[in-house]
Formats: sequence, C-alpha cells, structure tokens
Amino acid sequence: MNTALIIVILYMLALLVVSWYSTRLVNRATAKGESVNYLLAGQNLNWFLVAMMIAGLAIGGVSTVGVAENAYTRGFSAGWYDLSWGIGAFIAGMFIVGRIRRCKFYTINEFIEKTCGRAAGLITVVVQIVVNFSVFCLQVIAGGSILTALLPGTFTLTTAIIVSAIVFGIVSLIGGMWAASLSNVVNVIVILLGLTLGLFAIIKNFGGVAAIQARLPVTDPPTPWTHFTRGMGWGTIMAWTVTMFMQAYSGAAAMQTVVSSRDERSVKVGYIVAAVVMAPAGFIAAYMGMVAAGSFPGLASAKLALPAVVGELNPWLAGFTLAGLWAADVSTASACIMGMTSMLTKGLIVRYFRPNMSEKGQVLLSRSIIAIAMFIAIPISLTMGGIVATLMRLLAMLAPMAIMMILVVYIPQHTRKSTGPAVMMVGCIYAALEISILPQLILGGQPIYAVLVVSIVTWIATLIFDKRPADYRILYEGEAGKMTMPEPASAE
Repeated sequence: MNTALIIVILYMLALLVVSWYSTRLVNRATAKGESVNYLLAGQNLNWFLVAMMIAGLAIGGVSTVGVAENAYTRGFSAGWYDLSWGIGAFIAGMFIVGRIRRCKFYTINEFIEKTCGRAAGLITVVVQIVVNFSVFCLQVIAGGSILTALLPGTFTLTTAIIVSAIVFGIVSLIGGMWAASLSNVVNVIVILLGLTLGLFAIIKNFGGVAAIQARLPVTDPPTPWTHFTRGMGWGTIMAWTVTMFMQAYSGAAAMQTVVSSRDERSVKVGYIVAAVVMAPAGFIAAYMGMVAAGSFPGLASAKLALPAVVGELNPWLAGFTLAGLWAADVSTASACIMGMTSMLTKGLIVRYFRPNMSEKGQVLLSRSIIAIAMFIAIPISLTMGGIVATLMRLLAMLAPMAIMMILVVYIPQHTRKSTGPAVMMVGCIYAALEISILPQLILGGQPIYAVLVVSIVTWIATLIFDKRPADYRILYEGEAGKMTMPEPASAE
C-alpha cells in the first residue's frame, strides 16, 4: 500500500479516536444541558483549547492550498493571508472577545436579535448559514485537491471530495464541539510539523533557495515573486486584514468558540496565542506555491500548486506533509460545520419554531444537520471557484454584524433604536448585491470596503435622524456582578 496513504489513514483513525473519546465529555451531565455540552462544549474550553480552535479555524485549506494557489501567480506576498488572520485575531483578543464573553447569549444571531430586532436576527441566521456552509465546502475542495494530487492511483477528484466531506463531517457528528476542539489539538500540531518539515525538504529537494528562484517564470509585466507585499498589493492586504479582524469575532464558528470558552480570560489569552501560532503558516504555503510556479508551470489548476510540490518528496515526508495539509482542512471544516449547526439548531429552529425541544432532541437534530450537510457539500464543492477570492466575497457579508457588535459593547450610548436594524439590513443587502448581481458596487476590487462605508454611513445617519436611545441591558441579564451595563444615554 502507498506509504503516504498509510499515513493519511492513520491520521484519519486518530481523529476518529479523538471524536469517540469526546463523546464521554458530551454525555457528561451538566446543569447547562446536553445540547450546550454538544454544541458549546459545556462552555468549559480553557485558553489552550480556545487557541487550538481559533488557530485550527484559521489554518485551513484556504490558508494553505488557497494561499499557494495565489502564490503560483502572484508570489510570496500571498502569505499575508495568514498574517492578516493573525493580526485580526490578536486585535480581537486584546479588545473585543473578552467583552463579548461577558454577554449572555449562545449564538451570534441571538446577540443581533437582542440588539437589532427579530428581522435582523433572521438575516443573521441566513447569512451565517450560507457563509459557514460555503467555507465548509471550500475545505472539502482543498481536501479533495490534496488527496487527488498526491494519491492519483487511489483517488479521483470526485472520490477524494466524497471522502473529505464524510471524514470532516464525522469528526463533528460524533463528538460535537468537544470533538472539534480536541481534534484541533492534533490538527494544529500535525499542520505545523507537516508544513515546517515539508518546507525544509522541498528546499533541499529542489536544489536550494537560489535554484528555486532561478527557475521562477519571467512574465510581462514582471511578477514580483519574492517581494513581501507588491504581488498582492496593499489594497488587497488591508482588505484581508480588516475582513479577518471582523470575522474573528462575528463569524458563527469563531463566535461559537468565544461562547464555548470558560471565561473572559480564557478567550482573550486563547485568541492571542492563536494569533502567534497561525501567522507564519501562510508564508510557508506561499513559498511552496512559488516553487510550483518555477518547477511545474502550466498546471491544469493553480489549486494543485501545493500538492504538486509535496508530491515530489519521499513517500514518508510526502505522507506526513499531506496529513498536515489535510489536518488544516479538517480543523477549519469542523469549526465551520459546528458553527452552522449551532446556528440552525439553537439560532433558528429552537429559537423561532420549537422553543420547548428537549435537550436530547436538540442533539439529535444537530447530528442530523451535520450528516445532511456532509452530503450536500459534495456536489456544491465541485462547482466553486477560486478559494481565497470566494471566501473574501462571502466574509464581506459579516461586516454589518461586526460593526454592530463593536458599537454595542464599546459605545452603546452612541447608538439609537434604529441603528441596529438599519445597519444590519442596509449593510447585508448591499453585500449580497455586490457579490451576486451587481459587482460594479465593489470598491477597490475588494468587497469589504464598500460594505464598511455603507454600514458606517447608515450608523451615522441614525444618529442624526433618530433621537431615541438604544437599550442593550437585555444582553447582560443573568450576568449580575460581571459587568455593569451603562444606562441608555439621552439622545445627543
């Protein structure tokens, strides 16, 4: 049997063992209920598990295969994607997520509904489900590309995508949020070791740094292969940084980790540690993409850049690096599918349709949602476009939520009753239009910029025309002693 395949199978088995063990934690009786244990790990993740969840969420197929895909044509600066994620996570850890953890809610749409109204809450549900499921599909694409490129005698693209979707889903289906967080401990270790060992082996295998750079294609206009920023450009890099900062605390997968944390200190420290862990990974993947540009010009798809390079290593190193790349996919996929499931179960069905659903019923429903999502993801994954570009369009839809969360936790006195509903509806509708039927609404080639401008202008307009103060004390009910919520301010 192929050595690389053996290593990947052993890695898959290790994930299943972790998932099986996590069922003991899911089934543990707690005062908060079985569904909270399954979906939110009993709100008992310490700083280390928070760090592994956020780092695993960040270092996924987009951050490895997607970054190498960009580097194949744009050079080393493609690695800024992960560094932007790290900067965003660090800022969120220092200033945002601790404050959010003080609030009393389980899902992002519950936060938005309490502060912006029922209609905005429903918009949030739809947006978060679409974003998280789409990101899950992007991980399935990356996982399928890796398996196909490195094990062509074993997998076709279709069978590789099927295997990826099923394994990614099963990890979460068995053990829920505990499985996602514990498996990410394994994933992050395998990711970092696999990428690091793979990088050194690739440099040696392809003749050293000088030989690699000498083979880089000469293009017209010249591609700045080794420049730190010029290939992607500051406009793109800034858009990545702003987008990743906002989704670091407004995305359903990230927010589920925040709510699942043990306390404010755990989530703050976890985010900061995760930022340090994730930052270098992108530049490793970018360098591998550059190696592919010089050594494998004319690939059928730039998505195959990273797998093509790794496939040239000896079987043991190739297998371990493959496991690291696949671990990156698993880590992000499990976080996203749990975020989507929590949103559907607690954020939509229980909140709006079945408020009296039993704890066991919620867990059964959640597992059913994961199982269905696994199989729906397969045909959708086969039709999606460029990995990073697709993700940036999707994440722009989170900007209105991110802005409202900052306003609510930092300057509630500078909001009005109409601020939440107006910002959410105008911002989300604009984002949906610019990424679907009216791309001419996009500013500077990056979807996030126009959505930010529109959302902020809408907020300012409510300050000018609405004199009714907003009152967000409902977010802190049941949290007496942890934070004093300011009284609603008089309209200025």
